[in-house]
Amino acid sequence: MKESSTIVNNNYHGMVFQNCNMSNATIQTINTPTTEASASPQASASAEDTPLPSELDTPQAHEALNKLVQAGMLDEQWQPVGLTLPKKGVLASLIAAQLNLKYKWKTFGLLWRMSPDVLRTKYNEGMDQIQMMEFITQIKSVLQ
Repeated sequence: MKESSTIVNNNYHGMVFQNCNMSNATIQTINTPTTEASASPQASASAEDTPLPSELDTPQAHEALNKLVQAGMLDEQWQPVGLTLPKKGVLASLIAAQLNLKYKWKTFGLLWRMSPDVLRTKYNEGMDQIQMMEFITQIKSVLQ
């Protein structure tokens, strides 16, 4: 009897399989929740249920965030609209600087239902991108 085999050439969640001969292989995928709010229908549905961090419950914060809503960068629940993770990190940093927030990553991680560490890491990546200066200028002009 001839043994069946499969040749796999895929990059699967960071694991690379190239020219592997895996006879009768079974691969199990376990889906875990992601840090992206948009990745889960439940997360989108609960946007209105997200508690507002106390640092953002000030007249100055409401004014700044509502300016970003009017500019189309945030939605009515103050969630980012169509922004990459690096842009979210840069946006969080600029808003926090405007409002003199002490715990910017924790504050915006809670508001946007993201890991504060991911937000900080993506900010650092964003600051290395040449095209980010245009985005920073745009945000600063909206927040004036």
